[in-house]
Amino acid sequence: MSNAHVDRLKPLVPLGAALALLLAGWFGFNAWSQWRDEARHDAVQASRDAVVQAVRSSLGVAQKRFSEQLASPGVRDALSRGLMDRAAEQLTAGWPGATGGEVRPAELGGAYDELATPGAKKLAYGHVAALESAIAEGKPVAWAIREGGKGWIALAAPVTAGTTPAVAFVRLPIEKISGALQSAAVDGDTYLALRQGNATLAEKGDTQLAGSAEALAAKVEGSDLRVAAAVPDVAGGPLGLGSTGCAIASLLFLL
Repeated sequence: MSNAHVDRLKPLVPLGAALALLLAGWFGFNAWSQWRDEARHDAVQASRDAVVQAVRSSLGVAQKRFSEQLASPGVRDALSRGLMDRAAEQLTAGWPGATGGEVRPAELGGAYDELATPGAKKLAYGHVAALESAIAEGKPVAWAIREGGKGWIALAAPVTAGTTPAVAFVRLPIEKISGALQSAAVDGDTYLALRQGNATLAEKGDTQLAGSAEALAAKVEGSDLRVAAAVPDVAGGPLGLGSTGCAIASLLFLL
């Protein structure tokens, strides 16, 4: 190449260097953005899994205590004699936080009457659903319900009162399990929620992400509860490159 051609290209060198620097910065920013998103994604999944484990553990403790109460001498004696009201009283005896103990005939006629009678002291529909579930499944169940303006964990189990098939019920404050979520490490731009069905029992973080949280939801084994999680959407890198590809491209433009 002649000196004349070289001289004509010299003014383009600074422009080329500036363009390379601009592209290096662009790819570098995209690499950082995707790395941050990956780290945020990993962090919220770790928090979600920790909450799932903590909720499962808390439920296990509650269900174990429920089984112990059902097997206690006071409850067993009352049930053997068909004394449902007495058995209901004994269900919560000595159990801190436990309220609403009851034993009902498995046909649940009285419960349905309470739901249908105007002005009656209303049972929550979730309360009756927990009773129905225990009867249908033939084993103890745990449900989240809302009753009396408060959230509860309802525990129900099929029993026999005298010769009558029946179902036992007790409730615990929802904080027994939701506390795990409230104490979880959640960045302000991510989201965690404890859910059952369409109900959100507790949530933490950016509530604007609530609508997309089911994509990262994880079930709490042994219940209908789940922990949902979400992170903000981050656009993919230029040319479809991931974080590593963007970082390499950035370095190449700096050479």
